[in-house]
Amino acid sequence: KKRVSFSLALEEAQKKLQDSSILQRAFGDVNASQGSFDIALQHYRSAVEKDPNDPTSHFKLATMFRKTRKNDEALQE
Repeated sequence: KKRVSFSLALEEAQKKLQDSSILQRAFGDVNASQGSFDIALQHYRSAVEKDPNDPTSHFKLATMFRKTRKNDEALQE
């Protein structure tokens, strides 16, 4: 139940806040915690696109690549 409410809170935040790497990373984190790894990958990619200099987004993207066995992509991150 907490996961659902957290997802809803993020969706509300997205309506009110400017889209950012931090917001995209948060969506990635929620989806990863729910086992939706492909969706998490999309959000982490978006976070990196929005702020290419953010090491946390690169780390989370690489970690998700490893988790989904996309090792070549993980090494590039």
